[in-house]
This record gives sequence, structure tokens and C-alpha cells, in this order.
Amino acid sequence: MPSQKAKKAKDSVQVPPGALSHALGGGNFSRQDLREYMVKKVLANFSTSEAGFPSLIPPPGQMYCFESRQWASMTGSKRLTWSFQAAEIGGHQIAVEQDLANIVTRRSSQKFGHMKMRVMAGGAELFKLRHVKGMWHHHSPEFKFHALAPDGGIRFTFVNAIALIKAPVRNAWRIFSGDSELESDLLYTAIDDQHTDDPPSFKICKPWEEHGTASSTCTFSSSGRERDSNLKLVVQSGEDGVPLLALSAVIEAVANHKGSDCC
Repeated sequence: MPSQKAKKAKDSVQVPPGALSHALGGGNFSRQDLREYMVKKVLANFSTSEAGFPSLIPPPGQMYCFESRQWASMTGSKRLTWSFQAAEIGGHQIAVEQDLANIVTRRSSQKFGHMKMRVMAGGAELFKLRHVKGMWHHHSPEFKFHALAPDGGIRFTFVNAIALIKAPVRNAWRIFSGDSELESDLLYTAIDDQHTDDPPSFKICKPWEEHGTASSTCTFSSSGRERDSNLKLVVQSGEDGVPLLALSAVIEAVANHKGSDCC
């Protein structure tokens, strides 16, 4: 039977200076203390942030793991939940498993193709995702969505990058800052170039990166149940997980519309 000292050593994590806040510094921390610290910090950044829009940016020495979980209710309606699954701090992985937000979908008009997805946390709306191009009742491969701040300002634009969809690329999306599709405002490009028989998997690249490399990796994988699916996201230090999680909701929305596992 392991001693109390051995158990304590197993449950503690040696964190190098600079991997946490300056106030905490480096040293030995219990996994539970690190979990509580990470939950408090991430929830604070997600609910209240600069310019009235949430952010999920891992600081130097850290990496965040998120999950976009889709499930179907007994009535057949689709629901989406974003959760903070784990953090890597100084090379140590800390399990978190904390829900961040629920995405509520309303289609105000099937005829005219309008669609809004409300990102809700603690009963409050943090921002909206609005479908602005690619009529649902038309067989059009091109789609465009906006992420709207509470004041109505457009924070991000998501565009299905048709020009990039050439073998072996199965699907591609681009994320722009604000209401723009200019190359100078491009933040990320998402490329799915997996084998036809493999689950969808998106490499997220910065504008100056080749598609073979990635700042963050967004991987879609089936949970093994027909009615549910998960999209897992790993966000590297300095990258923002919010537009990437928002993209996951867009991907799910278009995939559900087309009746497939990948848009």
C-alpha cells in the first residue's frame, strides 16, 4: 500500500517559474489546486474580457484542451456544449472537465435561410453566430457566418474556402477578423486533408504557416454513438480558442444541414 508521502508526491506537480501567473510563480502544486486555479482563470476570461468579447488564450508554458460535444435529445433536437477538458502546464496534463457554454440554435426562417446560434453561459448570452450566406434550401457548397458581440459588432467572419477544396483536401474554412475577407485580416485557415475513410480532422494554420504545420489542431471524432459526436480542440500557447470553438459550431451546423458527418 503506498505511503502518504508517496501518494502526496504522485498528486503534486512541479511547475516551472513562468508557467503560471507571476503571483503564483513556480514550485510544487497539487493537481486539485491547479485545476481550481485553471477553472477560475479560464471562466473569468471566457465570461468577461477585453472589448466585451470572450477569449481563451493559453499563456506561455500552457496548452488548453477543449471539447465541442453534440448530442441529441429524446425529441431529436440537436444541442451543443463546449467544455474545458484539460490543461498542460509545464509538461504536466491536468484534467479539468468543466463546462463552459451551451449553444442554442434557432432557425427563424427555413425559407430565407436565416440562422442564429446563441452562445450561453450561466444564463447570459456571450455572443451570437449568425449565418449570412449559403441558403439552406439551395445545394450551395459555400457558407459564411459572423460572430456577433452583444453590441452587434462583428468580431469574426467564417467562410467555407471552396478554392482550397482540391484533392486531398476534403473541406476547408477560413477565419477573418471583423467583417472582412481580406488576406490582411486572415487569422486562421482550417484544412481537412484526411483519408476518405478517416473521421474528419482539421489542421488549424496561421496565415504564414504551411498547411502541413499547425498552431492548433481541431479534430473531429465520433463518440461511437450515432446520435452524439465530439469535436476536440487543442490550443497552443498564444492562440485564441474562442474563434476555433465558434468554427466547430459552424462546422456542426452545416454538417447537420447536409446530413453528413462533415460539412
